[in-house]
Amino acid sequence: MKKRLTLLSYGLLAFSLAACTGSAKPPAPSGEESAPASVSVSYAVGDIILADGSAVKPDSLALTESTNFPAAVIAEIKEDGTALGLGVHRSSGPLPWTPDKDGEDAPVSADPQSSPAFAFVETYADTHHLNGALASGWYMPDISELCAIYENREEINASLSKIYSLDEHAAMDGLGTNWYWSSTQSETQEDYGWFVHFFNGYSSDCPKNFTNLHVLAVRAF
Repeated sequence: MKKRLTLLSYGLLAFSLAACTGSAKPPAPSGEESAPASVSVSYAVGDIILADGSAVKPDSLALTESTNFPAAVIAEIKEDGTALGLGVHRSSGPLPWTPDKDGEDAPVSADPQSSPAFAFVETYADTHHLNGALASGWYMPDISELCAIYENREEINASLSKIYSLDEHAAMDGLGTNWYWSSTQSETQEDYGWFVHFFNGYSSDCPKNFTNLHVLAVRAF
């Protein structure tokens, strides 16, 4: 997949390139981090998934119930009809893929000491009190999924903002302009992982101990 870069000034481009270096193209996602897909054709990007698994349109969300709160926003409909749901909470702060100087490819399941970024998605359901079917299946998006989230950010942000307007604790107030990790490993440098900068859509790889990237959690619906 080629690097994506929106039109922006030379100064901003230079800043992005200086902040995280890496010239290799991201490898094709292996899908190892993904939960088993559940094919559906009933969703649209921006739909809000509630804790009981039901879906509502943003305009139909009148209030956030304590027992049936918003859990995800549909971020992408894949070619096979699978819907990718984005958890409504990002990591509370930036997290390194691995705190070690010489990072290795982190496993899907990891404790906070070995991989804070992967630990965030591994514990996402428990942290946000998700039960039933939504208690499992959360993972960090691969680079293609993360790029899709960026491309569909307007619809996603509209839904997140609607939830936030009803209860500021129920969701993040949009994706913002953060840097976000993907789960995609660099093919050329073992201690590098791929990211997307949501300020401008710039995508590249950077050291896994970089401490300026947030984490998102996704799952199949």
